[in-house]
Amino acid sequence: MEETAPKQTVWDALKAFSPATGLGFVLLVLFLVFCNIDTTAVRWWLMLPLAAAGCALLLWRRKRAAGIEARLCAIGIGLFLALVVLRDIGLSRKLAELLDTVEQYKTEVGQMTSEINRFFGR
Repeated sequence: MEETAPKQTVWDALKAFSPATGLGFVLLVLFLVFCNIDTTAVRWWLMLPLAAAGCALLLWRRKRAAGIEARLCAIGIGLFLALVVLRDIGLSRKLAELLDTVEQYKTEVGQMTSEINRFFGR
């Protein structure tokens, strides 16, 4: 009688993954969390090394792993690239808002200066 192998669960497949794959995804999740924090405490000099290390680990594992682990690593790399593009779009929008605010202040200062000059008869 032929014995059938026990059915492999998702948890069993995840436990078979390399710790480097898990660490790569953890670093990318940290990058995602830091993308949503808009304080000056989380800067690019902290975010980019985390994301680059996570992406490098996933790229390294993608070339050495087989099956679903390699596919998940490729998806993680694509997620990293999408997050960087989305973060840049968000930063460029914030930069445009900042420039608009500066231009608005410059206009108000120019108007105030004109009013002061007109008041003193210059």
